[in-house]
Amino acid sequence: MHHVLLPVPPDLHAWIEGAAVLTFDGTDIVNRFPALLGGTLCVVLQGRLELPEGSGWRAVRGSLFSGPSSAPLVSRGVGPLRCLSASLRPAATSCMAGAGGMELRDAVVPLSDLWGTAWGDCEDAIRQAPTLWAGAELLFGFLRRRTRSDAAHERHGRIAALQRAAMFPLAAASAQWGWSERQFERVFTGHLGLGPKLFQRTARVHAALLDALTSGRRGAELALRHGYYDQAHLARDLRLLAGDPLTQLLAQAAQPVSEQWPLQLGKRWAGGATTARPWALAASELGLREAEPLSCP
Repeated sequence: MHHVLLPVPPDLHAWIEGAAVLTFDGTDIVNRFPALLGGTLCVVLQGRLELPEGSGWRAVRGSLFSGPSSAPLVSRGVGPLRCLSASLRPAATSCMAGAGGMELRDAVVPLSDLWGTAWGDCEDAIRQAPTLWAGAELLFGFLRRRTRSDAAHERHGRIAALQRAAMFPLAAASAQWGWSERQFERVFTGHLGLGPKLFQRTARVHAALLDALTSGRRGAELALRHGYYDQAHLARDLRLLAGDPLTQLLAQAAQPVSEQWPLQLGKRWAGGATTARPWALAASELGLREAEPLSCP
């Protein structure tokens, strides 16, 4: 298993949280994600992805979009598997997807269903690109075109403001907008897919997991630091939104090959690698002889 982080072009920082080339050289691997706040794109370059169905798995067609989710996500990669992945920021997800938040909630759909023939042409070009770097440039270019209009920027700014407001108690958040609590919940959910309370809980679980991964904090100290009443309160949210107890999540994430590799990737993204790393370093990791920055037309 090998992950190469890609620096997000500066003009897309507000839209994309991180990007990476993911390579799984071995046999099939199960992928376990905590509940998502925003959307994730997975462009399959080699191998295929499968989703749970009954007691087994069903193959999915081409590349996938996963929307904001109210529960952990599970998929399986049939290897060897190589993907180009990008994680969208919550406020950017519905803007880029071109759909309402409630349509995207818990959605796991082929990207061709979301974006039609325009994406199909781009996906073909990415797969035929002479290098992974060139493929990443094509993906960023496609996403950039979905951000260019004044309407997209206006909508993004409005959703980002709603997201910031939701970090306060619901009564205070709705008062900021001059709305009733019910109206704020309806508008927020319509744009971000998750209700404000579930969004807060999921964001808090993400923060606690990242803190535990990077600082080594555990137990009551970790729980209190992130606003939980006690360890039991944190443990309930972890099981609900990340799928396992904290000790099990951290132990699995520490393994070289793990179903919890998304936690490993999140830890690396949090280190600033996707925004601060030199273009040359990422290019060299992709095996290129010469490093050129991704163009930002």
